[in-house]
Amino acid sequence: MDTTSHVYYGDSKVCEEENYEGLKVTYGYSKDKRPDKKQIMSGMITNELGLPLYTETLDGNTADTVWLPDAMRHFRDLFGEMYSDSIFIADSKLVNKKNFGVLFDKTNPFSFISRCPEKFCSRIAEKTVSEAYSLNEWEYVGPCCKDEESKRATKYEVQGFDKIVHGNECRLVVFRKLDGDERLANESKKEREKIEEGIKKEFKKPFACEADARKAMDEFAKKYKPSLFNVTFEIQEETIEKRPKGRPSKSQQKLKITSEFYVKLKSLEQNKEKMEKAPSVVGNCSTDYKCSLRYKKQ
Repeated sequence: MDTTSHVYYGDSKVCEEENYEGLKVTYGYSKDKRPDKKQIMSGMITNELGLPLYTETLDGNTADTVWLPDAMRHFRDLFGEMYSDSIFIADSKLVNKKNFGVLFDKTNPFSFISRCPEKFCSRIAEKTVSEAYSLNEWEYVGPCCKDEESKRATKYEVQGFDKIVHGNECRLVVFRKLDGDERLANESKKEREKIEEGIKKEFKKPFACEADARKAMDEFAKKYKPSLFNVTFEIQEETIEKRPKGRPSKSQQKLKITSEFYVKLKSLEQNKEKMEKAPSVVGNCSTDYKCSLRYKKQ
């Protein structure tokens, strides 16, 4: 199950008329990366081969979290009594406390697979990942798809844990990528170059005061916080003597003394802890893991 956006071209003034109750062509989150254009959304349920089983046209500002409960009802209607033998797969928008009430319905529970959001249920994903790395009992499962059997296919290791999530038994599976040292070295090199380029761009000019320089350093650190590198800076103050503007008088005018503050790179070193986990994040350094959540009884 998933949704997507479609850029709308044409006249949509009717959508702005009073008491209009039809499809709303409007601005919303653009998966086409065109937030400047009005759009409509569509939701789709497919089978395991990707063939559409159900599709619905939605208002342009419909969020996944809004349509998901409807999608689950459509899923149940599509398969009838056989739905209990099927697995409902959706992205992390599926995983929230409200949807758990539907997924774990006592009469008609769903079997499902989804990615566990980072902050869900008191950061249970983060805690489970830490537990996985502490135990270090990874099981090799190979490529995720049968048609990816090649030397270049990404391979995976996993660990599974039974957890109680909002009062329901779930299976949390942590998996990490296995990539060669050469690929990791290339990724590390690219990230270093990205950081160095960012430093040149952000700190090219001096700052008028030390407070502004420190603020810029903090903002840079937040921007590159998930990095494989630890970046440290130092502030260098330079004193400049300036003559007042205008033609100098016969009597010698005093020079105006001002200070400028430069942010300089002090060190750029690899984060050893993150480098050890790096095989799981090559190609995406914003997270150190992926954690999927499954209904335990599936």
